[in-house]
Amino acid sequence: MKRNGHKVGPAYQGYSLGAGLERAVKWFRQKYGVEPVECKQSGSIILCGPIDGIEEVSQGSQSLVARATAVSEPMSTERALQLALEFEGVRNDRQKTSQMSSE
Repeated sequence: MKRNGHKVGPAYQGYSLGAGLERAVKWFRQKYGVEPVECKQSGSIILCGPIDGIEEVSQGSQSLVARATAVSEPMSTERALQLALEFEGVRNDRQKTSQMSSE
């Protein structure tokens, strides 16, 4: 793979070392909808991935939509807000990743 004209290895999602491996894997699953192939420590972060070719927006959207439609009774305002904020966070992460890869 090439970024900015340079050959580079696969991209990984980084998490704080303080979060711990279990949380990093959980957050990766929530964001991408799949298990990471590997997780490794690099300095003060945990890297999970690779993420190349994984679309977190579509995976996250499907997950959020599935959770929203699975509710059999009216959704509370708080729950609706929580789902909207999760979706917005996924969308913002996607935009940042796209901007970084195009620079």
